[in-house]
Amino acid sequence: MPPFSPDLDSPDQWLETSRREVLRIVEDCRRDITKREQARTAISPRRKAMHEAVAKCMVLRHPRPLVTSLDLLQFWSGPGRFPTPSQLKGCMRPAKAMAAQLELDFEVAPWTGGFWQGLRLSGALVLHGGYPRLQADCP
Repeated sequence: MPPFSPDLDSPDQWLETSRREVLRIVEDCRRDITKREQARTAISPRRKAMHEAVAKCMVLRHPRPLVTSLDLLQFWSGPGRFPTPSQLKGCMRPAKAMAAQLELDFEVAPWTGGFWQGLRLSGALVLHGGYPRLQADCP
């Protein structure tokens, strides 16, 4: 009799064995799916450094850093050479998501929410083209 056929004398033992086998198969499938997802979502250190440089530039220097990529030069500390404009394509959305996780409080300490609120109330801060701008003629 083959090993996978049920033994008529002990059907409970056969059911328990098949239950364990099904659980093992399910766990193997879950483990394989998790490994594939981790491999798919993992990014290279160079790409992560590009996202970080774009995010720092967005916060500290220019809201649209890819217009002039030389603004990124002072924030680039990644492996390899400075990225080309074609390599920087597709970096804005991940960089915007990364900007909140940068921990740049020590670099932007004087620019607190109260400071920006005061500029807005005094009329020195206006929205122009969807971006905040400072008016030069306001006190």
